[in-house]
Amino acid sequence: MSEKRHQVEKLATGIPGFDHISDGGLPKNRTTLVSGSAGSAKTVFGSQFLVEGIKRGEGGVFVTFEEEADDIRSNLLSLGWDIDRLERENKWAFVDASPCSTTWTSSPAIMISARFLPAYSTRCAR
Repeated sequence: MSEKRHQVEKLATGIPGFDHISDGGLPKNRTTLVSGSAGSAKTVFGSQFLVEGIKRGEGGVFVTFEEEADDIRSNLLSLGWDIDRLERENKWAFVDASPCSTTWTSSPAIMISARFLPAYSTRCAR
């Protein structure tokens, strides 16, 4: 009896080397947890994933749980990624899901998620 292997459809990240070692990218239409200690480049990985998708005509949503969006914008600008411009062009959106966020308690974050995640973006970094 032959064993049938199911191939998982992949979404190329555009990150040099990663798509090769991950056999084509991240599983498409699935949540992937990127974990690591502080300073292990989780934010950079997620941001590059979104930027590469934007280059391919996809929108992106960055969900932050701790770091403020302004700090992320500043840090990414140092890498040459103008997140302010991408936001103005409606290609990138932030959702602040931190437990202490004022947007979380007043529910705009939930409204933003409902508005952007299904229709606006193909990619989401959390």
